[in-house]
Amino acid sequence: MKQYFILLSIILSLLVNFGAIAKDYDRKAYGGWKDFDRDCQNQRHELLISLSTMPVTFTNAKQCTVKQGKWISPYTNGVIYSAKEIDIDHILSVSLSWYYGAKYWTKQERIEFYNDPINIVPVEKRLNRQKGAKDITEWLPPKNQCGYIARFMRVIKKYNLKPPEKKIRQFEKLVHGCRKSN
Repeated sequence: MKQYFILLSIILSLLVNFGAIAKDYDRKAYGGWKDFDRDCQNQRHELLISLSTMPVTFTNAKQCTVKQGKWISPYTNGVIYSAKEIDIDHILSVSLSWYYGAKYWTKQERIEFYNDPINIVPVEKRLNRQKGAKDITEWLPPKNQCGYIARFMRVIKKYNLKPPEKKIRQFEKLVHGCRKSN
């Protein structure tokens, strides 16, 4: 019976660590996309406007919601024209940030993290959803992997996040591999 509880404990620990069970994580604690300059365009749409390689079009005359533009995905180098085909990916996922220390932040700090252009990028929906809450040891984009790794590490440093020591060693190994290949 003791072995059963040990095995159950290990399985639950793995599920929590890989995001399948989120004990106390609450995405709502980050406040969602904000409209910091109160022009009706939230941070998602501000990002789409700023990164489009051609003028964007909007869903209506109010110009709050981007409809079309031309975006180059940093994950594939593919071109995306419809805003509906884009997810805004948090390079360091919101749920990982929670477990790395954001659960101790103020609401305002979490809002800033959620909307920080350093940590968000427009990409294909399928890749963002494939990645989910995985870190750089578990998922990398098909293209531009070293740039992705560098941004992931930049976010950890900027927000003074504290991944487990074992993960830090794995992350540093990836960084070293990128330096070696350049």
